[in-house]
Amino acid sequence: MHHSKVIQFLKKLTPQELKKLDRYIHSPYFQIPPKVHQLFDLLAKHHPDFDHKSLAKNRLFQKLYPEEPYKADKLYSLNKMLLRAVMDFMVDLRIRENGITYHLQALQVLRERGLDQYMNTNLKDAHQSFKKYPYKDGDFFYHNFRLFEIDTQWTLQQNNRAVEAGLQTTLESLDHFFVTEKLRFACAIINRKKILKENTEITFLDDVLAYCEKANLESSPTLEMYFQTYRMLTEEM
Repeated sequence: MHHSKVIQFLKKLTPQELKKLDRYIHSPYFQIPPKVHQLFDLLAKHHPDFDHKSLAKNRLFQKLYPEEPYKADKLYSLNKMLLRAVMDFMVDLRIRENGITYHLQALQVLRERGLDQYMNTNLKDAHQSFKKYPYKDGDFFYHNFRLFEIDTQWTLQQNNRAVEAGLQTTLESLDHFFVTEKLRFACAIINRKKILKENTEITFLDDVLAYCEKANLESSPTLEMYFQTYRMLTEEM
C-alpha cells in the first residue's frame, strides 16, 4: 500500500485539508461505505509519510476483515472507492477555494433551477469577486468571458435593452483569453524549437500579433508580458 495511488493523493494534502477530508469521508451525505471510512482512518493516522509497516496490504486487510483470509481484489475495491472520494474532495475543495469558479457554478445552478429572483444579487457578487482577482491572465479572461456571457444572456432574457455594453465586454474578454493563451503557447513552442528542433505550426499568429500591436495592453500586464516575451524570443532566432 505504501506506493498506492490513494496514498500518493493523501500525501498531497496539508494537515488542515486532511481534517476536512475526514469530515467529508464520514459525512452521511455522501453515503461512503463504512469499510472505506475504516480504511481511511487506518491510513490517515500515518500522514504525511505513510511509511509505517502496518500499511502493508495484508496487515490492512487483517484489520479490516479480521475473520477472513487476505483477498487482494477486496482491498483493491476499497482502495478504488477511497481514491474516488479523495479525488471528489480535491475537486470540491478547488471549486470552493477558487471564488471565480464557485460563482460561475452558482449562477448556472440558479438558472437551471429557475431561481431567477436571486440572479441579480449573485451576478453582483460575482462581478465584485472578479475585481479582486490578482492576475489578469488567460484563466481570468476565460472566466470573465463566461461571467459576462451568463450576464448578457440573463439581461437578454429580461428583455433589457441595456445589453450592448455587456456584449462588448463579453467579446473583449473572449479576445483577451484567446490572444493571451495563444501567445503563451507560442512562447513555449519557440523555446521547444530551440532545443528539440520541432516545427509546430502556430495558426492565427499574425492576427494575434496585429491585435497586440493595436491594443492598449496596459490594463492586461500578463498579455503584455507574453507579447514582449514573444518579440524577444523571435528576435533571438
